[in-house]
Amino acid sequence: MNASNSNMRSEDEDGAVEENGIERQAALDRTPQQSNGVKRARGSPVSFNTEEKKDENVTKLRPIQENVESQVEPMKIAVAPESSSVAERAAVEDDPSPIREEEELESAVSKQQQRAQQRDNAESGYSNKARTSEGAHTSLRGGTRRKSQPQQDRRPMFGLPVIAESEGNFPDVGSILGRFFCIGQLGAGTFSSIHKCINLDYFSANDTTKRRLAAAKIELSEFSQSGVLESEAMILEFLHQTLPARTVPVYMGHYKTKDGECAAILMEYLPGQDMHNLRESVMAGAHSRRMNVKDAVYLTADVMLPLLQKMHEVGVVHRDVKPSNVVRSGVDPDDKSFSLVDFGLSKSIVVSADDGMADKEHPWHGKEWLKPRNYEGPACFRKEREKADFRGTSMYASPRVHQLKDYCPRDDVWSVLYVFCDLVSGGLPWMSHAANRDREACQKIKERIHGGNGGADLTAEFLLGDEYHVTQFKNEQKRATGDIKIYKLPEPLAMSRDVAKVEHLRVAFRHVSSLNFWDTPDYALVQKCIKGFLDDESTHPDVKMINWNLQKKTVKKSPESKRVPMLRVMEDVDPVNTEMLDSVENTEKPTSDPNHLDFLRRLPLSMQFRYRQLDRHSIGRGQTPIHVVARAWLALALPLLYEEWDAKKFEEGGHRTSTDGYRRETYLKLLEKCKQIADEFDSFESADWLFHPASEDSRLGEKRKLNPDAKFPLVTITRAVFHLECTLEEEKVKRSPPPVALKFGA
Repeated sequence: MNASNSNMRSEDEDGAVEENGIERQAALDRTPQQSNGVKRARGSPVSFNTEEKKDENVTKLRPIQENVESQVEPMKIAVAPESSSVAERAAVEDDPSPIREEEELESAVSKQQQRAQQRDNAESGYSNKARTSEGAHTSLRGGTRRKSQPQQDRRPMFGLPVIAESEGNFPDVGSILGRFFCIGQLGAGTFSSIHKCINLDYFSANDTTKRRLAAAKIELSEFSQSGVLESEAMILEFLHQTLPARTVPVYMGHYKTKDGECAAILMEYLPGQDMHNLRESVMAGAHSRRMNVKDAVYLTADVMLPLLQKMHEVGVVHRDVKPSNVVRSGVDPDDKSFSLVDFGLSKSIVVSADDGMADKEHPWHGKEWLKPRNYEGPACFRKEREKADFRGTSMYASPRVHQLKDYCPRDDVWSVLYVFCDLVSGGLPWMSHAANRDREACQKIKERIHGGNGGADLTAEFLLGDEYHVTQFKNEQKRATGDIKIYKLPEPLAMSRDVAKVEHLRVAFRHVSSLNFWDTPDYALVQKCIKGFLDDESTHPDVKMINWNLQKKTVKKSPESKRVPMLRVMEDVDPVNTEMLDSVENTEKPTSDPNHLDFLRRLPLSMQFRYRQLDRHSIGRGQTPIHVVARAWLALALPLLYEEWDAKKFEEGGHRTSTDGYRRETYLKLLEKCKQIADEFDSFESADWLFHPASEDSRLGEKRKLNPDAKFPLVTITRAVFHLECTLEEEKVKRSPPPVALKFGA
């Protein structure tokens, strides 16, 4: 995923508090009565229970009170808006790494680790014990533990971890986990980090993902027993296999090291921007935070809503809907598709009919759902919990989530409506309170605007504009301190006085507020209400439209292309280039693991990658096309043979010179690797890759057309092999270098 991306990638909107708790922890904090309770009475469309508050004991036991990691960008400090535009913008941006007291975090970690020894993974559907033997089965729903049938394993078959070999401290730069080579960090949050990786098996016949670049989501060591990663792996693989392509990133595996020290979800790296960054690019140099009405409608009604509908149709709710969790899956101007990311809080609300948590009064009629293994019977909605913990982001969470109601599709759709109001008007009435992580204030404002406790409906306040909301917040602060000098409120946006637009929002909000846990939202109605804003004929010169052409990144031509020929035998151009690797190397430190091949740590990241790629081709010999191996071999061999070797930088000790005449040990090891690969592949003398494949309609026995690029590479390889053998012999006969403490010539 792009951290922009993973592919999970994401830069969050600073300040809109992410309070993503760990569901497994919360499940233990609920009593059986709380977990199994059902609340079916349909209240009035705009009725809110303001008296229901979160249990203090539950709050104390939660490992993290706010902003459980759902995004992974570097920390941004949210402050109360003053007068600067930067502070005002921070009021609606999610902060993925909230500031916390040190002792609170340590206490949370300690409590979480203690509880990890007492529970199975309540929502992942399988426990660590269940992975190795028939044992206690933990229900996917609600955290209630129960024994599985002795001869029946009901764990879902999604997201199961694979034990993988590793080298280096993955995810350090240059380290390896399975078939993935890490080239740098994309972002980090409270509980996890996202790293960009290269799939070394991309060209192998054994690889089914067909993705060269991947995003690795790593759970930080102090939270390695939380079960969040296992749950996310299960949800992501299920959605990837069930939903249409590009709805979610391609699932590439769930890997664990033998010692259990590292676990990672590998998924498709998404190169495009998320909606938050897309908005930032539009805002650059602009006075307003607003987006063009057409863009706001497209991003919510045509992108977010259909993506969530697909999830809901297979019984899964996202539970953290916001702009930064929707990432563009392409970069071409004509490709405006997006994918949903970050399923750390996502959860299935459907269970088997024989499950103790099944609400048999509300059967599930969908074709697909997250079934237990070997189960083909009917399904039901999970029983609605009488009380749940807060999940999501204060900026976009529905009032029902604030009131600790059980999360359902209604709340995802409610969040989409909040996102639309934020994009089209520039902000939300509680934006500054969200920036200050004041969840209670956010709840009160939401309930007041929606007419809670019999109050008037104030839907028009959603369209007043960000400047109005920020100024109003500043005046509230002044009044609280006794300051009588208040700021003059700016003129509200004209759309707040547009009766038709306000009514569109009112209809949509009344609909979602009337839904119960098991109800299916009327997506067409909500979409129609949002698209009602397209009737706006007014012009706003200060509001720019998205320039989709700017999203495409230009890739510089690699210097290697002058020496390494492109073998156009197949459409398999490698998306990895030297610039991509060198740009990471300038900002990331290489792995410090003593078990890592020491000599590789001193080399440029691009050279480390070429070495590792050849290693992988050697392991999978026969599975990779010969011309691909030849190209990778040339990429490492030609710079070694024809470019100057920086002995001071690459040889051990840092005391060497290129002309000292002593043997260059690191250089020798690289030459030996090139010689090994050349010998294993018979110096690439196979003639198969010199010709284009015959066309399907060619006559039997017809000779294939000669590849016009083949003659030069063949000559280049022949010369390189000969030069390699000569250079290797010359290097071997040289004397070993003296220790660092001694001077040459002494």
